[in-house]
Amino acid sequence: MAEYEIPTIDYYILFSDDPNKSSKALDYLSHACQDYGFFYLVNHGIPDSVFESVFKGISDFFDPMEVEDRRQYEKNNPTDRIR
Repeated sequence: MAEYEIPTIDYYILFSDDPNKSSKALDYLSHACQDYGFFYLVNHGIPDSVFESVFKGISDFFDPMEVEDRRQYEKNNPTDRIR
């Protein structure tokens, strides 16, 4: 693995019927979590359309126009109730 390459975890192999493969995959997952704190997950079965919806939701949430509209609901101090 290159020095700055994000680790890639194959979800399918984590649940392999081959105990050696799944054990190695779990070790690699542990390494990725401990040494990097994040990783790419492949072969998870989640459709691309779900990711597209999530990214759109994130983009919409942080849209500067939307942020200004939400400011009316922000708390001014820790004792304020959530509105």
